[in-house]
Amino acid sequence: MEVSEKIEQYKELFKSDPLYEEIRQRDLEEELFKPCKLFERVIFKSTYSTKQAADLLEIPGKEQTLLNFLNRNDLNDYIDIERQGSRGFYRYNYITLFQFKMILLLSDHQLLPSEIAGLIGSHAIFSEPRKVKRNSNSNVTQLAPERNFENLIQQSNYRLLYKLAKRDLELWASEMRLITNQIENIELNISMYEMIIDDMSHRDTAIANSTSNENKSFWSKLFGSKTDNNPAPPARDMTKFLTKLEDLKKKHERLIKERAEHDEKKPELIEAEQEARKVLSNLQDPAAAPQQLIHSNQENLRYNIIDSINSSSNDATEGENL
Repeated sequence: MEVSEKIEQYKELFKSDPLYEEIRQRDLEEELFKPCKLFERVIFKSTYSTKQAADLLEIPGKEQTLLNFLNRNDLNDYIDIERQGSRGFYRYNYITLFQFKMILLLSDHQLLPSEIAGLIGSHAIFSEPRKVKRNSNSNVTQLAPERNFENLIQQSNYRLLYKLAKRDLELWASEMRLITNQIENIELNISMYEMIIDDMSHRDTAIANSTSNENKSFWSKLFGSKTDNNPAPPARDMTKFLTKLEDLKKKHERLIKERAEHDEKKPELIEAEQEARKVLSNLQDPAAAPQQLIHSNQENLRYNIIDSINSSSNDATEGENL
C-alpha cells in the first residue's frame, strides 16, 4: 500500500475522532501527515512490540513514554491496544500507532495528558471542588481504601509478571551456558579424534613405505622384517574412529544451530523483563516515572539480571571461536 493510500485511509477512519478534530482546529494536520517512518513502514495487517512502536513513532529508546500513557486509567477506553501471549505483551496495530501519533503531537504542543483525556471525554478537564467540612477528613479518605486495594492488586499482578519474566531470563542464561559447555566438550573430542586418526594415518604410510623399500636379503628372509613386530592397525579401527568423528561433527553443527536459535530469543526476553519492571516501578512510585524516563538507560545498568545475560552471551561467542 502506498503512503498516500495509508494517509487517506487514516483520514477516513479517524474523521470523527476527537483528537483528530482538535488537531485540525489547531491547523496541525499538515504536521500530523508529514513524511515519517509510520506512514512509510507500517503494515496494516501486522502488530508491533513496544520497542518497534517507539521506533515507528520516531521516539527510539523512549518506550516508557508509551507505557506511561497506557497506564493512565483515563486513556484506557480510547487507546486500541491488545495483549498477546502468556506474559501479556502489548501489541500495537496500525490504529494504536496513529492514536499515539496524535497524542504525541498534541503533547508536543503543550497539552497535558489530562487535557488530552478531557478532549476524548473520559476525564473532565475541570471538576468542581468538593466542600469538605472543617476538621473532618472523612470525604477525603472515603475512596482511599478502594483505591489502595486496586493499586495493591495491580502491584501484585505486575510483580508476578516481573518474576516470571526474570525467571525466563535466568532459564535462558542457564540453557545458553549448557549449550556452550556441550559445544566446548565436543570440540575438544573432535580435536582428540583428529589427532588419533592423523597419527594412525602417518603410521600406516610409514609402514607401507618401509615394507615396499625393504631389501629382501637372505637375513631378512631368514629372520623377518623389523616392521613385523609393529603391524599396521586393522582397517576397521580406522573406520571406527572416522565414524565417531563424523558423528561428533554432526552433533557439533546441530548445537551451533541450536545456540544461534536460542540467542535470537534474547532481545524479546530482555524487553519483556524491562517492560514489566518499569510498569511495576511506576505503580509503586508514580511520582518517580518522569525521572525514570530521563534516566532509564542508567537505571537498567543496575540490574544484575541483564548483566548475567550479557555475560552468558559473551561465553557463547567464545565457544564459537574455539
